[in-house]
Amino acid sequence: MTKADPFPATILQMEVGAEIREKPPKPSFQLQSPLEFRDNFVQAAQIAQNQVGIETMQYEVCDETRPIFESLLNTDATSVRFQSDRVAGSHIAVGDSKAIVLKGLTLPYKGTEWGALQRASNEREMIMRKLKDRGIGFEGEKHGLFRHNHVKLAIADNVAWFGTMNLRKLDFDISNFMMKVEDPYWVDVLKDVFDQTEQSGIVEDRIFKKDDSSDTELLLDAGVPKQSAIFQRAHEMVRSMKEGDEFVYVGQWPPVRVMMGSLLDAMQTKADEGVNGTFLMSPEDELHPIGGVSNFLQRKVDKKFASNPHLTAENLPVGTHAKILMIKRKDGSREVLFGSHNLTSWTVWTGTRELSMWTKDPVIIEQLNGFVEGVKKRLVL
Repeated sequence: MTKADPFPATILQMEVGAEIREKPPKPSFQLQSPLEFRDNFVQAAQIAQNQVGIETMQYEVCDETRPIFESLLNTDATSVRFQSDRVAGSHIAVGDSKAIVLKGLTLPYKGTEWGALQRASNEREMIMRKLKDRGIGFEGEKHGLFRHNHVKLAIADNVAWFGTMNLRKLDFDISNFMMKVEDPYWVDVLKDVFDQTEQSGIVEDRIFKKDDSSDTELLLDAGVPKQSAIFQRAHEMVRSMKEGDEFVYVGQWPPVRVMMGSLLDAMQTKADEGVNGTFLMSPEDELHPIGGVSNFLQRKVDKKFASNPHLTAENLPVGTHAKILMIKRKDGSREVLFGSHNLTSWTVWTGTRELSMWTKDPVIIEQLNGFVEGVKKRLVL
């Protein structure tokens, strides 16, 4: 009787000492730098067959963004869209020089690169004409003087991105990120959001979640004045904090009431109850486009937090466009709110279309925490 071989041939062929290691799966959410996002999106658009799209507030054609626009024009996808805010074509920048654009003419208000500003504006207009000629480019409707579309979103078939960056050179120079999404449920949600532009007439804020016990939610502000599911969620997070809890707020705008309104009031109330908070903001000379205003805001912040033992405000070593509210409770649990919303009261009052995510998912939170720590040490942009 033949005895069964206890060692199958496939195992005998393995090299002595070798181990069988299963490759860990990629996380459904992956935080990417602006360059990582750009290169990844362009690659995905090249092979996409069904849908490719970009939604942004502001955009410029430069070395950093040109591959994105070329991918929109060259993709074989059957549905291609580029959606921008209605004021996107009203401003242009080249380096430190900036201008207002009025009927194709640049009116510089900062810097000396006047000729470069006009050339940059002309190239942007040319790209937009090409997009519109192909039925790809769409500008937001002019519903009101101050209402805007502030969402940052990208789609390429079964992959999607959302986050904090516009499509300008500046957005590649300061701290920004996009969150890559490959979970089918959330990709479908982001496609739904992409379809709900200002043209759709949607007036209700929406909260998306897989089920009632989900630890992750995507919040969409429709852009209705005095209405914001995202700002309300930030308030709920702050109100839930107790003595010994901590929060970190990262934002491009400084923590002054004219910007943050009632949310800052709520944070200060919690600080009086023993909650510790840190505000991380851009360098002193980058808190506002106008230098004098920037310095004024810095002095207000310094004075406001000088004598508060529970609240501190720190200038980051590099300008930031990130928008993050992270809470850590004394029991170790964490939650975070991040995305396009600056968590300022001004955008709520005027009515701004925004997209942010709330989550307790430790994988997502750890990536965001790593991003914040990296920006503080100037390790990442």
